Amino acid sequence: MKRYILAAALGLSILTSVTVSAEQSSLDDLFERLQRTQSTTYALRVTNSIWRIWNTPPDPDQAMKVDAFHQALGRRNLKLARQLADGLIDAAPEYAEAWNKRAIVFFELGMYDRSLEDIDKVLSLEPRHFGAMSGRAHIHLARDELSSAYRWFSKALKVNPHLQDAKRFVESLGGSEA
Repeated sequence: MKRYILAAALGLSILTSVTVSAEQSSLDDLFERLQRTQSTTYALRVTNSIWRIWNTPPDPDQAMKVDAFHQALGRRNLKLARQLADGLIDAAPEYAEAWNKRAIVFFELGMYDRSLEDIDKVLSLEPRHFGAMSGRAHIHLARDELSSAYRWFSKALKVNPHLQDAKRFVESLGGSEA
């Protein structure tokens, strides 16, 4: 019986690492597609696929918390949104999107330094997180730090060249750093 439980546990461990590996491969493929496509419509579909992966927590039981977070944020219930983001971070500290969600709450509360700390964590876990890069750029905009905003929007565009908000900002500065 013990051997069967151990074999089942090892099988689950192998299955989990295959799933994570497949997800990473899928993200890699999606990011490559973003670089290659000229189609705005296709780029939007690819971007949505990336967000779908990012919004899928490693523990399926946490998916309800992700949904509840989006609902709370949509209702502007920032206290509940923060509690949910904190819970996601506590449950899965290596889940980059949990940190991004809390960074969003801090941004909405005007707590820019705290938001930047969480964005740093997001980018350490997922260096291609164009949402976090854009979030950092928006913080710099709010602080009237145009040069830094330009730099972060430009970094986001290197990862996802189809971000319309970032393109508009970079173009508004004439394509040169302020």
